[in-house]
Amino acid sequence: MDAMKNKTIVLTGGGSGGHVIPILALLPEIKENFDKIYFVGGSGIEKTLVKDADVFYHEIHTVGLDRTHVFKNLKIPFVLFKAVREQKRFLREIHPDVVFSKGGFISLPTVLAARKLKVPCVAHESDLSLGLANRIAQKKGATILTGFDKTATLSDDFIYVGFPLRKEVEFGNASAAVKKYGLDKSRKTLLVIGGSMGAKKLNDVLAQSLDVLLKDYEIVHITGKGKNEIPEKQGYHPVEFTNDIGDLFAAADLVVSRAGAGAICELTYLKKPLLLIPLSKSASRGDQLDNAEYARNFGARVLYEENLSEESFINEIYRTTVPTRPVSCAGNRTIARILTSFAKGGK
Repeated sequence: MDAMKNKTIVLTGGGSGGHVIPILALLPEIKENFDKIYFVGGSGIEKTLVKDADVFYHEIHTVGLDRTHVFKNLKIPFVLFKAVREQKRFLREIHPDVVFSKGGFISLPTVLAARKLKVPCVAHESDLSLGLANRIAQKKGATILTGFDKTATLSDDFIYVGFPLRKEVEFGNASAAVKKYGLDKSRKTLLVIGGSMGAKKLNDVLAQSLDVLLKDYEIVHITGKGKNEIPEKQGYHPVEFTNDIGDLFAAADLVVSRAGAGAICELTYLKKPLLLIPLSKSASRGDQLDNAEYARNFGARVLYEENLSEESFINEIYRTTVPTRPVSCAGNRTIARILTSFAKGGK
């Protein structure tokens, strides 16, 4: 730690939990090596998630790519230019030794400003393919770390490091979840993660299937904020959001989830039987489809939205019995070591 006294790091990412939660997972290792830690984000989910992280939060405004209303994208260059200019001013004030980006549109102004000021910039890509922000970061000279080994084969400059694993996931307490939710231990526990993006379709098909599934399962359902619309029934335990996800992971006998890279990495690390229902390409850039296909090689089952119905949902759940294998490794220490090296002026 002494060698890293007075070292400053800027963390940035946002727009969805997948661009923020991995950064929070790295904080224990980052705090061992950096004296000052700033998080740059917007007014969205990242601000809520970071509020208790004991870091300096710097809020900026920018806009992301709108894949539905394309004419709205005409304003992006102007908003981005202003945001980059403001971030250059901010970075000059705090003199960071390294910038670490987890992607998402909110990260771009900081990454671009850092490169203009010749501040070392490192970006981590969790998905199988690079998102737009990280593709731009790569072109501007950022070092790209990957969560999947297959992604690292796309370029000689990419470095496979694994994914940031949350301590609460690694050391989840199943007994605590059983007690908190009043789970019947004589039956299997099914965890359904609706989350935020794309929760409605998953929540709706669960509602249709509930009476059949409750004959055999205790069901814990993370509905997403404001989406808890299914009446409570014996054995059905809905919750909009939870701070004890590691305990729930530990207690679950099988899990139904969207195909975000973070969920896949954590749940296969725990070797949970896993049914993935990826977002369709119309609702995303197609990254979840790629992630799900890759995870299939490690034992996950996949049900595509176009095939999603009450019947197919129930059938696939009853077929989800085989433990998965880890798709990646926990990369906390490796990522922290690389960031520390860049902060010292190395690579």
